[in-house]
Amino acid sequence: MSLDTSKTITAVTYNGTTIPLAGGATGDYTITVIDYDGSIIEQVKKNEGDTYTLPTAPTHSDRTFDCWISPKQLNNGNTLTVGKTNVVIGATYILNDPITTFKIKISRLGQSAATSSYFNQFGVRVVNITSPGSSNYIDWGDGDTTSITSSGQEYSHLYASVGEYTVKVSGLIQLGYCVGGQNIIEADIYSGHIGGDSMSSGSMELTYCGSLKHCSIDNTTTAKLSTSFFYGGVALESFILPQNCYLPTSDMGGGGLLYSSQLKYVVLNYDLTSVNSLIGGEGVYIQMGNFTLSDSLTTIPEQIAYSTRMENLVIPTGVTSIGMPSALSMAEKKIYFPNGFVSFGSSMSSYSNLLNYINDTELDFSNTMVTTFPAGALIGNSYNNGRPSRLTKVKFSNISTISGYYEPSSGNQTYVIMQYAPSIVELDFSKCTSVPQPSDSTWSGYFIDNQYNSFDFKIIVPYGMLSVWQSDSHWSNVADFMVEAPASVA
Repeated sequence: MSLDTSKTITAVTYNGTTIPLAGGATGDYTITVIDYDGSIIEQVKKNEGDTYTLPTAPTHSDRTFDCWISPKQLNNGNTLTVGKTNVVIGATYILNDPITTFKIKISRLGQSAATSSYFNQFGVRVVNITSPGSSNYIDWGDGDTTSITSSGQEYSHLYASVGEYTVKVSGLIQLGYCVGGQNIIEADIYSGHIGGDSMSSGSMELTYCGSLKHCSIDNTTTAKLSTSFFYGGVALESFILPQNCYLPTSDMGGGGLLYSSQLKYVVLNYDLTSVNSLIGGEGVYIQMGNFTLSDSLTTIPEQIAYSTRMENLVIPTGVTSIGMPSALSMAEKKIYFPNGFVSFGSSMSSYSNLLNYINDTELDFSNTMVTTFPAGALIGNSYNNGRPSRLTKVKFSNISTISGYYEPSSGNQTYVIMQYAPSIVELDFSKCTSVPQPSDSTWSGYFIDNQYNSFDFKIIVPYGMLSVWQSDSHWSNVADFMVEAPASVA
């Protein structure tokens, strides 16, 4: 029986939720389209090179659809050319009124003996009133309202009963922190309320809102998010960074999504050039199989790797160098390097190196412009005969030089590239047009040393150059493991 891929297939999850799989369930990569609240609008399977047209956005009574946010650039705002990765695309809206909504859950009454704070309290700090008037007020959701009349003031409310309440903050104001933020389960933010980018300038922050599952920010105005906007939001499941929101240019120690260990979807627009301050700091790993780096990134900061996991890592074309090997550990499977990639960086030359951060069985950068490979990049640990590693094969570009590093135990300069790495069974140098040499011509050691090779270990050298490689003083100790690439590779 053949599958009619022109039809729409609906999948039913374990809890009865239906997900439309438009155009059938075939294809290597998943395109997921989510609404502002994280709910799935559509999910499709596509292959590389396919064109995907986005569906009509849902209609909502309190907001108007503005645009799609996608980490990969869209054609005409609504079509995507599928690449080598899963992609999540999010809908953004403009709110009909300048209202920020908090859905809160009061689970208990009374006061904490340890901190003197009230379990049944919620409120906000108003940093600034940009336009005074009767439209500036807080509806607490239990029949009570409070007018907002003063800047730099904390407005809070005690609830008489447990339950869920919808709090609405209205008006042309700027908000700061929340009081009783641990009670928030959903937040819908009018971006004009966000204000500055740090607490000193009155930023709005949802820090330590440990019950917050969903938060959306509308696309009304340009808003600069604090680096710690969601700090400690362990329950957060999804977040779409609106097109008109942007991030601080430096990481000020927060890490906006740090510890958000329940995240399923984070959508960053393709023109975002820096993510240091959004996913930063060393914390709980975020397992997001569908997270995709923005097309316009020029660097991949180490902080992302501390917090993020994805199925395939497609390095954006603007990234030409990676300084820290941990940045590559985001990929659970395949790493795709752009053709213009030129450098791994000197920080790969240590015991925290490529061998220990590559999760796939194969590292292939043969299509890149890398000409210098860092010594130490494939060195394991002599005490345990190699650290556990999945890496079995490395396919090199046309490298000509091995750069040195200072060996930690001796402090001496060395050019050894592989040592104590028994998982590796194949090194493919077939793209090289010359035998790689150390950057210091006076060095006289071997590039591969104290290697516990399996019987099927091999080094593939370029066609017609086998004898040259075997006789080279830096490679001669592994001459018996060399095989010549077929003529078709030359």
